[in-house]
Amino acid sequence: MKKIVKRVFSFLLVFVICCLLCPQITLKASALDADLGVIRDPAKVKGKDYSTTYATKLDNIFNGKVKLFTNDSGSFPLGSSLNVNKTYYVPSISGAQCYIYAQAVYYYLFGDVVCHGYGTDGNGKKWSDSKIVISNATSFSYESFQKAGVGFGAYIRTTVNKDGSFHGNIGHSMLVLSYDKSSITYLDCNDNGRGLIQIHKRSWGNFNEEELYSVGRRVSHIVQCISAMCSHEKYVNKDGKFGVCNNCGQVYDWAATFSSKTAGTYKGDKLFGAPLRSAPYEDAAETKTLGYGSKVEVLGSCINAYKHEWYKIKIGDKIYYSFSENLKFVERSALKVQCTGFSPANNAEIEKKTQPVMGTVTSNYPLKKIEAYLNGKLYATWTAANESTTKVNIRETVINEKLVFTSLSEGKHTITLKAADIHGRSTQFHSSVFYVVTKTCSHKWDGGKVTKAATCKEEGVKTYTCSSCKITKTEVIAKLTSHTYNNACASACNICGAIRDVTHSYEPHYSYDWSYHWHACAVCGAYDKLDDHVYDNDCDPSCNICRMTRSITHTYDNDCDPSCNVCGAERDAGHNFEWVAGEDGHYLQCTICEGFQDTEDHEYDYPCDASCNICGAERNVNHDFGWV
Repeated sequence: MKKIVKRVFSFLLVFVICCLLCPQITLKASALDADLGVIRDPAKVKGKDYSTTYATKLDNIFNGKVKLFTNDSGSFPLGSSLNVNKTYYVPSISGAQCYIYAQAVYYYLFGDVVCHGYGTDGNGKKWSDSKIVISNATSFSYESFQKAGVGFGAYIRTTVNKDGSFHGNIGHSMLVLSYDKSSITYLDCNDNGRGLIQIHKRSWGNFNEEELYSVGRRVSHIVQCISAMCSHEKYVNKDGKFGVCNNCGQVYDWAATFSSKTAGTYKGDKLFGAPLRSAPYEDAAETKTLGYGSKVEVLGSCINAYKHEWYKIKIGDKIYYSFSENLKFVERSALKVQCTGFSPANNAEIEKKTQPVMGTVTSNYPLKKIEAYLNGKLYATWTAANESTTKVNIRETVINEKLVFTSLSEGKHTITLKAADIHGRSTQFHSSVFYVVTKTCSHKWDGGKVTKAATCKEEGVKTYTCSSCKITKTEVIAKLTSHTYNNACASACNICGAIRDVTHSYEPHYSYDWSYHWHACAVCGAYDKLDDHVYDNDCDPSCNICRMTRSITHTYDNDCDPSCNVCGAERDAGHNFEWVAGEDGHYLQCTICEGFQDTEDHEYDYPCDASCNICGAERNVNHDFGWV
């Protein structure tokens, strides 16, 4: 009995101590809490939540409306899963699971294949618009991301190698969507070991714990697309003197009060009585009259857009401005040049004699020069007399000499035109094929032969041959209006990548694994959504929804307990009794649970018997001796 009382007292003491320590334990757990949010449903997220520039591409990724892999046109929206046992391909590399998914998304967004973070893709081609901003780090933090310039779309790769080098099998790949001082939001695949695609939002502490500390990893490298680094799209005008980027917190001097709504040309070193400092983002060569609250556009010259070194306004530039709490400097549009009335026309026949080359060139930006190439070799160059020319007559000012066709051999020749604008951008804007002949022929064309089949991506070519002089001419075959898909659920055309809306044919019954159940598409196997199994309690062996059966173990206090503590399930349980001697009798007590039966009197053979026949208890006896 004393043993039982002592054990009960010990249990109560431990319980009281746990209650007193409970707040501390809870506080410690909350510092590394679970996901602040997980998104697996494309309907619950928009691309513009993370980037204005890449909003459309993000929407395509989230909804599975883009062909991510060259060997698989399947739909991989949020909530779906890659086949973890399958190898997928993107240009120049192949892989599986989180690695290849992150590579494919980064390539679709920015056009670079990150590969192993060595500065090249799998074929040795250097990255065109990416750079490593962090390598071989032991942790993630808001401060380190800010200092390195980590922004939207950054590719993160972790490793178990102590020197931070890439490890092909043990590591994880993720893409940054956004972050602030308290948390980070990122896109990944296979976090659950089954290829699941989802968006996580985690505190920095939990992010480090889950992705690094708990799995013995460190940061191998973080690769950032240069043009996707903070573009400072959102500004707050404060007191008319400076602005703060809402995305990264970068402060810049603006030093002008945007209070007027009148456009004009300003000279000198002051604007509205304040020093003219620097302006962020791209300089805009096109300006428009802006109304109150509109975006600000300026003419300027570039310094460096990617290290918070702004584009400076040239004194004397024409500036259109307005007062606004959200100021944005607009990126210059693409150079567009076209030529009309060009001669010799495409497929034209030219006799061997001196003839002029003619045409009118127009551009949306002032041109600096125009070059003419004959069969790939430069033969004439025109340089602009001033920086305002957007229309040029080729015959009068560009060629200024006649192309001597008498010196050309008979047959096919190509003439191309290229232009460069005052900002240094160039483009080829015209190409035509002509034929030099000794004497023109009244051609007899055959029925033609398709030399390049038309697809939904490209026009085709049909070539005709003259039966008399054997000269050929070509005819454009229009693009196909129909697309080719792998199956009824494929969202991207195999040829051109065109996206269509698809409706999956989900099975009425559930598919399931040990953790989730879902409706699978009968055509492509895509998931609708993954739901956790539902059980009545920890002892329930079957999911209430999909009837997935699991192995369960009942919980008992000890081997003698006949009833489960969770569900009350009964079992046959017996005690292991042993006799225990007491002062007034003996009783049976279980050696496992210490339960006992009622006390019974000792049994002796006769009054002088000193030992109990049942339990062996000893007693003091007095004999009644007599002479014998």
